[in-house]
Amino acid sequence: MKKHIIFMCNNQKTAVDIDVTERILLLEDITLIPDTSNYIKGVIDYSEEVLPVIDLNERLFHQTYQKTEQTKVIVTLWKNKKIGLIVDDVTAVQDFSDQELQSDTNENKGRSIRAIVRTPESIITVIDVDNLFSADGEAELLSIIETFAKEKEGSSEKE
Repeated sequence: MKKHIIFMCNNQKTAVDIDVTERILLLEDITLIPDTSNYIKGVIDYSEEVLPVIDLNERLFHQTYQKTEQTKVIVTLWKNKKIGLIVDDVTAVQDFSDQELQSDTNENKGRSIRAIVRTPESIITVIDVDNLFSADGEAELLSIIETFAKEKEGSSEKE
């Protein structure tokens, strides 16, 4: 059995492995970053570092999220770096067996889909955080992370 965080994204039940999840935050103010992909919404302060935040609705479904009281940021590990995933709402933590985690072996599937879980109530898409972005998207996100890491190093050297 593996635990997963279940959340809503564009009115779809979606999940991510709890092992790559660090924390769930309420969505607060985002500092916008100009000239980035539409799904990169900006950065937020997080635990003495700057965390890039990704609109998962935009990334997966090309629909911008609508901020509500339920909108959350799931802090996840991506390529050994931290990023925030903006989701409509976090609804549960649920165990899935290996049998339930049916791999999506369709050749045409998105790289980001790791498995599909069929429950009596719905179908849940399980995403693979490490494969959410194209090579260009990865380079763009790493550039943002590195830029803010350098800024932090520069400001701590001045102190």
